[in-house]
Parts: sequence; structure tokens; C-alpha cells
Amino acid sequence: PPLPPMPSPLVELTSPPLSELVRVTNKESLNLYAERLGMRFARERTGNEGYAALRTALVAELARRGVPTKDLRPVDGSGLSRYNLASPRGMARVLLTSLQEPYGAALVDSLPVLGVDGTLAGRKTKPSTAGRIRAKTGTLTGQKCFVGVAERPNDTEHPRVVFALMLGNMDEGTKPNANETFDTFSTALVELPLR
Repeated sequence: PPLPPMPSPLVELTSPPLSELVRVTNKESLNLYAERLGMRFARERTGNEGYAALRTALVAELARRGVPTKDLRPVDGSGLSRYNLASPRGMARVLLTSLQEPYGAALVDSLPVLGVDGTLAGRKTKPSTAGRIRAKTGTLTGQKCFVGVAERPNDTEHPRVVFALMLGNMDEGTKPNANETFDTFSTALVELPLR
């Protein structure tokens, strides 16, 4: 017998552009979105989805950028797995090389702005740091990571620097806490001369 006629769609959805998905993911630190974006990356690069395909795609991309596996060994898209291995140097290198890609400006725009939006919205800032620090945050129990860019308006030689700050053993009650440490670091990064 012939097949029934194709039914009309009930609804059609158009995905926002990738830059908007990355922006929401980074601003609000949406781990589920990060996982799905990682799988999309794996499919684009390898033709397959899954963690094995993602590892293959990421290893190839990191090699292309000159990031050694001793500095960065991701196993998922969100960074939540305890099997991820990362050094501040590896994370900073990924961001630095990303800034040289065609999407670099959109990536910077996707990062939370200290004291303004996303995961850094509620932070108190000094006038010198307001709007000048953009960073992706990452938090696991006892650990906090900040990877981003700092605008240094008074430094003609280094007007923008990339940074990665990883803090471990920051259990509840640690003084100063991770956020206070980041605030001090941010102020120094913007105000102090680089050698």
C-alpha cells in the first residue's frame, strides 16, 4: 500500500546563531549547553558524537594550536569531569589562540564582564576594573577557575592581556576566599605594570 501523505509540521524552530549559543553558555555557565556544543564540535570535526569523538576532535584542535597535552587534556565539553586535566598555561593558550581566530571578537563578547553581567555580575568592582575584566568562571568543590582577558587602558605596550587563574584547596571558610583572591588579582592585573 502507498504511504500516507507527509503530515504538516506542528512547529518549526530555528536555532539562534552559534555565537548567541556560546554567549549564553559562557555568560551563565550553562554546563548542559557546553556539553551539547562540545558534541556538535565533535560531529563537525569527526562525523561522530560521543566522548571518544570529542576527545579526538579536541586533541587535534589543541595540536593545531600548539597546546601540549601536558597543559590541557579535556574529556568533556563542560569541564565538569574530574578526568579533565588543565593548567593555567594551557587554558590561557587556548584563549590566546582563539582570539586570533575569525570568531575571536565574538568569543570575548561572550565572556562575563566583572561587575556587569553573567557569573561575574554581582561582584563589587573598583573604578579601575569596572568593565575591564572579562572571564569565564569554573567552579568545582574547593576549586575555582577564571580564564579571560583584561583591558589595560594605561598600558600602551600591553593594552589587553590574557590570564588564567586556578585556585585549589579553597574549601568553605578559606580566607581569603576564591572570589576575594580573584578581585585582588583583577585589580593588580589592570593597575600594576607588567614586567
